[in-house]
Amino acid sequence: MFSPDKPIFVTSTIAEELPAEHRQFIHQYIEDNHELMTDNLQVFTFYEEHGQQFLSQRQENLERNTTLFVALKNDQPINLTLYMRSQVEKGTIIMYLDD
Repeated sequence: MFSPDKPIFVTSTIAEELPAEHRQFIHQYIEDNHELMTDNLQVFTFYEEHGQQFLSQRQENLERNTTLFVALKNDQPINLTLYMRSQVEKGTIIMYLDD
């Protein structure tokens, strides 16, 4: 379903608003965990706790909910939710719910 060999597209809003370290973390996460991401819709929630950045990744089909620490060097922690959808043959798109 998700493959590091297929392109990853982002909406213009994501490209403009999502900090670079957060985008890089998502791309690396997809590359490292694509085999575990079996649902065509993935939900990523970045949240701040005690000044540190965390990411919750979840899917419904073959229920999965993973929480990870995100080590940031330059960007500040954020609180927002992104959606990633597999476009099967075309690749993957990352967007906000209202994109």
